[in-house]
Amino acid sequence: MIIPQNILGICLLISSLFFTSADARATEPPSVRGTTAADASSDLYKAIMAKDYLLFTVAFNDCDETVLNRLFDDNFEFYHDKGGVTLTKVEFIKMGRERRCEQKIYLERRLITESMKIFPLYKKGQLYGAVQTGDHDFYIKDQNGALKLVETATFTTLWIKRGEDWKMSRALSYNHVSVD
Repeated sequence: MIIPQNILGICLLISSLFFTSADARATEPPSVRGTTAADASSDLYKAIMAKDYLLFTVAFNDCDETVLNRLFDDNFEFYHDKGGVTLTKVEFIKMGRERRCEQKIYLERRLITESMKIFPLYKKGQLYGAVQTGDHDFYIKDQNGALKLVETATFTTLWIKRGEDWKMSRALSYNHVSVD
């Protein structure tokens, strides 16, 4: 059977679309290959997880305001399903100092690692931000110094790339459930 030249050309074009190398597709922004969470081995995932560690282990758990100031974007906003909205970085840091740090309330946040997802944000093919979402548990020290689980929650964070650094711009904390 003889296949006309134009049909053969169309078949070759279609097959090349289906069999493009995975490596070529992996370098394209998600707008081309479909929106998916960043792989845990990616530079983006590692960068955001490093910022998450600084935010909670150093700044939140240890009440380090210097780190908070460095992590938050100047236009930082925080939305909480029980505590309301905090519209400035200065107000958020002050609130944390007054409610936890000055009262010496030891509250520890632990990330539920398997719940973590980080989604890259692109504009015209350039990475400009990331959405981080996941679940975390909160523990408080009892009179004997033992940590006790008191609450679980879900969070969504918007990170904006400023030069080579990442700044937290928006944070939503919701689905707070007390643990008895």
